[in-house]
Amino acid sequence: MTTTIVKQFTLDPDDFADIICTASFSCGYWADQLTCNDDNTADIVFDDDGKRVTRSISLSRAEALIAQIASGQSSIKNTSLLSSFKQLAFEGNAGEIDADAADVLVQLCVFGEIIYG
Repeated sequence: MTTTIVKQFTLDPDDFADIICTASFSCGYWADQLTCNDDNTADIVFDDDGKRVTRSISLSRAEALIAQIASGQSSIKNTSLLSSFKQLAFEGNAGEIDADAADVLVQLCVFGEIIYG
């Protein structure tokens, strides 16, 4: 017998800001700047084939990706990363999002895939 469990997930704006702050330290090897804005967005500046590019990340995009990862609907196979996102989505524990997980989330928000690392 298979049972489906449904859990609604909402990313708290303070947790979003904390994740972006963590990512600002961990994305430095590929991004020049990552800043959190007051409107629940973040801006990331990076080099793309010699061009300086700025992209925006929204809380809603991050929230959707976290839910997707936590529910097993992503290509992420690293059990530590999966556990971090599940802790956040199912238990509200954003403290489990370390530098590696924050970097992965930002890459997914910006590129739609993990390019670096």
